[in-house]
Amino acid sequence: MQEQERKRTVDIRAILNGIFYINSAGCAWRMLPHDFPIWQTVYYYFRHWRITNTWQDINAKLQKWYRVGEGREATPSAGCIDSQSTKIASRLASPEEAGIAN
Repeated sequence: MQEQERKRTVDIRAILNGIFYINSAGCAWRMLPHDFPIWQTVYYYFRHWRITNTWQDINAKLQKWYRVGEGREATPSAGCIDSQSTKIASRLASPEEAGIAN
């Protein structure tokens, strides 16, 4: 027997708008205006999507769609490192030198 999921009672677009508002305003969750769903619901979806890597999945798909729309391959085939990056990287301490234990 399959588990029955509860029917969603909030508009996902309103949830996304609330998350985008928090991101752009930089305010606390509790200061979310009343034009959006209650802050606990917006935070629940944000946290759930963060834990399940939904944001990374969305970003990866959007990046592929954009690249294909520009007439390029979906994934990059090469990278570029300039000489300044290699100079800085050689100066950075390794985790062992910095005293960071794994």
